[in-house]
Amino acid sequence: MTVAVKIVLCGLGNVGVAFMELLADRRSMIIDRYGLDLTLSAAVDIGGAAIEDNGGLDTKALLAHLAMERPVEEYPGYGRPGITGKQAIAQAGAQVLVETTPTNLVDGEPGRTHILAALQQKMEVVSANKGPIVLFYHELHELAQQQGVGIHISAATAAALPTLDVGSVCLAGTQLLEAEGILNGSTNFILTRMQQDGCSYRDALKEAQSLGIAETDPSLDVEGRDTANKIVLIANRLFGMT
Repeated sequence: MTVAVKIVLCGLGNVGVAFMELLADRRSMIIDRYGLDLTLSAAVDIGGAAIEDNGGLDTKALLAHLAMERPVEEYPGYGRPGITGKQAIAQAGAQVLVETTPTNLVDGEPGRTHILAALQQKMEVVSANKGPIVLFYHELHELAQQQGVGIHISAATAAALPTLDVGSVCLAGTQLLEAEGILNGSTNFILTRMQQDGCSYRDALKEAQSLGIAETDPSLDVEGRDTANKIVLIANRLFGMT
């Protein structure tokens, strides 16, 4: 038996687009292997959204539209200029929110509003956005428990390893004593080049940026805030700390 799962995607930057590409490429495999038919009911960005709450959006066609640098709210037939993420979540009739808007460590917005709206509708939440999880972890976690749904945040914390999944699933029932690892690829690359090859910090950073490892504005990485955020998430999820 195949179960239909409707998804709202908030945030159409690199992570959001990569998620859409995976959804388009692996839909058949996921149906065959897991019995889940994942469809995109809404895709939301800063200027509006595209919504199709019946059969779902044609993900490949939407990707082609975005590849031409056209905003999602102008997607033919389904674009809705000015609609917010909260409104799209209310209208899409979905079971899952995938939240990939940019990390905001001041007030967690707009991700916090999106996650709260989804939880209030008893939707599962998958967040690659650190901001609302770092700032409001306990509030969001408690609401999710009350609603009987989950907040899945592995994508926000060393997802490629995957750190949180190993700790919370594979090591369930064990007593975790410590967590140790490299949590920021940009600084690891820079320090490795400086130590092993004698590069200056400036040259190593420039190389990391040219390779797409470091952002154009690398401050979140090189000032240690990205690592600190990940430590907070690991501490909250795996060690139950505040």
